[in-house]
Amino acid sequence: MENEFNQEDELLQEELSFTDKFLGVVTNPASIFGSIAKFELKTTDWLLPVVIMLAGAVLFTILKFVDPEVKNAMWDKQKAQTIEQLKKENKSAAEIKQVEDMMETQKEMMSGPLGYVFTGLPIFIGGFIMFFIAAGIYLLFAKLFLHSPITYKGMMIAYALPSLVGIGGMVITTILTMLLSKMIADTSVASLLGYEKGPLKSVLAILDPIKLWSCYLTGVGMAKISNSDNVNKYVIYSISMLVAFYLVIALLGLVFPGLQNFGF
Repeated sequence: MENEFNQEDELLQEELSFTDKFLGVVTNPASIFGSIAKFELKTTDWLLPVVIMLAGAVLFTILKFVDPEVKNAMWDKQKAQTIEQLKKENKSAAEIKQVEDMMETQKEMMSGPLGYVFTGLPIFIGGFIMFFIAAGIYLLFAKLFLHSPITYKGMMIAYALPSLVGIGGMVITTILTMLLSKMIADTSVASLLGYEKGPLKSVLAILDPIKLWSCYLTGVGMAKISNSDNVNKYVIYSISMLVAFYLVIALLGLVFPGLQNFGF
C-alpha cells in the first residue's frame, strides 16, 4: 500500500502534458493549475490554447456563413449601415451607388476561397491583439487590488487555458445559427433574445454561462499560479472584471448614443 502512495506522489510530481492540461482545466482546474505552478511556466501553455481557440473561431464563423440566409442577412445589414452613414455624410447619389457596386463586388469575392482568408486573418490578428491587451489589463488590476505576485506570463496562462471552454460555446452557437438561419454570436442572453446594440444588450451579455465559467476557471488559475490559498478572492476578482467591462460598455452607449451604431 505504501508503495502505491509513493508511486502516485511521483506521478503528481511529473509535469503534465498539454493534453492533460487541456482536458483537466475543465474537470479539475485547481489540480491542473497547481501542477503548472510547480514548474517553469511554458510559452506553449498560453500560445497553444490561443491558437486552438482562434482556429476554432475561424472554422465556426465560416460554418455559420454556409447558410445563405445568414450570409445574405449579414451582408444586407452591413450594406444598410454603410449607406446610412454615407447619407449622414451628405454623399451624392452617384457616390453611394459606387459604394454599393463595390460592396457587391466584394460580396462575390468573399464567396470563394479568398473569403476564407479575409475571414481568418482578422480573427487571428485581432484575436492575438485582444488577448495581449486583456491579459495586461487583468494583470494590472490584479497587482493594484489583490497585490498578486503573478507575472504577465502566468496571467496569460491563467487567461488562455480557460478560453478553450469557448469552443463549446462556438459549437452551440453554430448549431443554433444553422437551425434558426439567424446569426447567433454567443451564448449570452443578449444574443439569444436578439439584442444587437444598446446598453441593455451589454448588460444582458454578462449573463453568459460560457463566459462566466471561463472567468471562474481564470480566477482559479490566477490563485494557483500565485500560490494563494484564497481561491474565492481571485474568482470574485475575475468575474468582477467581466461584469465591469460590460457595464462600462453599457455606460458608454448611454453617454455617447452614436456608439450604438458600432454595436455598443
